[in-house]
Amino acid sequence: MNLVTQVFALIAALTHIVAGALERFFYERPIVARRPGPGTSARDRSAGYGSALIQNRHMNLRGGT
Repeated sequence: MNLVTQVFALIAALTHIVAGALERFFYERPIVARRPGPGTSARDRSAGYGSALIQNRHMNLRGGT
């Protein structure tokens, strides 16, 4: 591999690692809203989700829970 390919591979690997860490950091814990917005059911509020839309997105990305 020449130098350009190695540099590109290194950048790609680092980006992948950082993206994985950010994804885990943001999606492992529920998003706590300061003030529940419109369209928030009592169940979503008690779970700490800002809206039903956010909860659905959370469910889809994490495969449940």
